[in-house]
Amino acid sequence: MSKKAFLFVCGVGTAFFACKKNDTRVRDHTGASFQSVSAWYQQAIQQGSEPVRRNLAVIMKSLDCTRSTRFVKPDGTVCHIIPAKLKAEDPDAKKFLVLREKDQRYEAEGVYEAGSIEQLKALFTINRLNSGQAVTRWNIDGTPSMGWQTTVDGREQIKKAKSISNTAVKISDATVNRPDRRAPEEDLCIDWYWILFDIRTGEIISEVYVFSTGNCSFGNGSAFVPVSPTSCYDEQEADFHFEANNSTPLSVGIGADVMDINGITKFKNPSWKCFSGAGGGWWLVSKEIGKVKLADPLTNTWAWVSLTHGSIVMNGSAPPGTAIDYTQGTGTPSFTPEAAQNSLILYAGMELDYGITYSFLSDCSFLGTNIGKLVSPVSKQYHSSYGFWNANP
Repeated sequence: MSKKAFLFVCGVGTAFFACKKNDTRVRDHTGASFQSVSAWYQQAIQQGSEPVRRNLAVIMKSLDCTRSTRFVKPDGTVCHIIPAKLKAEDPDAKKFLVLREKDQRYEAEGVYEAGSIEQLKALFTINRLNSGQAVTRWNIDGTPSMGWQTTVDGREQIKKAKSISNTAVKISDATVNRPDRRAPEEDLCIDWYWILFDIRTGEIISEVYVFSTGNCSFGNGSAFVPVSPTSCYDEQEADFHFEANNSTPLSVGIGADVMDINGITKFKNPSWKCFSGAGGGWWLVSKEIGKVKLADPLTNTWAWVSLTHGSIVMNGSAPPGTAIDYTQGTGTPSFTPEAAQNSLILYAGMELDYGITYSFLSDCSFLGTNIGKLVSPVSKQYHSSYGFWNANP
C-alpha cells in the first residue's frame, strides 16, 4: 500500500497573538474572547505530550479569531469554530479548530477539514452531509481521528483511524472523542491508516496509509518523522503503473431507477459497472436513460421504447499518487427507436466506448517539500458492453 508522509504545517501563518489585536471584536462576535482561547492553549500546552505541544504552536499561529463562529449543537453543547490557515489534504477544503465549552472551560474537539463552516454545522446538527461532501477530523497532536463523507450517488461513509505499532493494532471508536489525548510512546514507530466503512452495511471499502509517527526511519524519537521520499515515490509509481496496465472493462449490472410517466409508459434508467481499477479500490459506473411501455396489458408485457447513454461516474478512489480522468463515452444501444416502433423490444443492451487517462501526481513530501517526479500520463481507449435488460419495470 502506498505511503506518504504527513506534516501538519500551516500554509500562511501569523504571529501567535494575532487574535489579541481584535480581542473586543472576537468577544462581541462569538462570545469567546482571546483570553478564553489563550486559557485553553495554556492548559493544553501544560498537559499535552510533546507532539501536542509542538502542534499547538502551529495551530495557534494559524488561527483567524476575527472570523470565528459560535454554534450550539442540538444537545446544547456550545462550540466555537475558528478558521485555521493550515494545509489541508484536500486543496479545496479548509481547516477549523473547534472548541467546546464545558464547566466554564474550553476543550478542543479537534481540527476539522471541511469545505465550509456550513458543512460542519450540518454534520453537528443532523450527523450527515450532502452528496459529494466530506469532513475529516484530526487530533490536536496531528494524528487522524475520524471522517465522514457522502458520495456523489448518496452513499454515506465513515472513516476511522487505525494505528499499527510493534505492540498493538487499534481502530478508533466512533463514539469516543479524545482529541487531546497523549500520543503513544515516541520510542515506537506507529503507522496510521484510514479505514473507510459503508455506514449502511458496515462493509470495509478501503484501507489507506496516511503517515508514520515516532521513532521510525530516523531514530530520533520525534513524531511526524516522514518516511523515505524515495520509498514513497517508488511505491506510488508502482501503484500507478499497476493501475494503468491492469485495470479492465467490466460488465456487472447494478439495477435500474424506474419512474412513472403515465399509466402505460415509464422511465427505466439502468446502471452498470463498466470498468474496474486493478486494485479494486475504484470503478466506473455507466448510467443509461431508457423508456419502456406497456405493450400488452393482458399479459403485462412491457417493451423498450428508447435507450440512450447518459453518463459515466467514478466510485471509490484510486491509490495515492494516481489520478484518474475519463471521458463520458459514446453509447450504442442494441436497438433504434425506429426498430422499437415496428417490433416489440423485450430486452436491450448497451455498447460503450470511452477513454481513461492515468496520471502520476504523487504527493510524497520530505520535510514539507513536495518532490516532483516526471512520469508521463497513460491514455487508453476501452470498450464495455452489457446485455440485456428486461423491459419489465
